[in-house]
Amino acid sequence: VNSTINLSQIRQDIKTNNFEYKTSDKELNVFFSLDNKSVGISLDKDILKDLKSFFNKNDFLEENGKTILKGDAANYVAGWFSEIA
Repeated sequence: VNSTINLSQIRQDIKTNNFEYKTSDKELNVFFSLDNKSVGISLDKDILKDLKSFFNKNDFLEENGKTILKGDAANYVAGWFSEIA
């Protein structure tokens, strides 16, 4: 899965709530890139906590209550997201 992070694009998409893919129209709290497209998803706090306990803390950028995934965490989530999508 190509989940190379384009941080500036993700930040812009968060501001405008403009994502190529998103799980719902409710509050999105986790963001990553998939094939150079921004993805916004809503993850339960416990799931996010589990991800943070498993992956390196450098794989998570916290900004204004939002979490941007990068590195191995982004690859993991992008992998299952692409299978579901």
